[in-house]
Amino acid sequence: MDQSLSIGALAGALTKAQRVFPNVRKTKTATILTKAGSKYSYTYADLADVWDAIRTPLTDNGLSVVQAPEMMESGLAIVTTIFHESGEWLSSILVM
Repeated sequence: MDQSLSIGALAGALTKAQRVFPNVRKTKTATILTKAGSKYSYTYADLADVWDAIRTPLTDNGLSVVQAPEMMESGLAIVTTIFHESGEWLSSILVM
């Protein structure tokens, strides 16, 4: 994880946003077929549902999220960065 020199304003804004995040409705269903021939299903919220639920609380608190692909020696990665309107940021990398 990497971050700006200070993250006090970002942390405060993220705390305020998380207080009002709604429960994300699970509107999708997946059915899984097993090797033994049986099946089971579960419900889930897709990424669009999650973003729809959190977009307003994030922006109301001066927060934005950027995800960008990056090629690394070990393979493809996705870099996720949370920005605050103060200029503070917090970033992490997931190598695939």
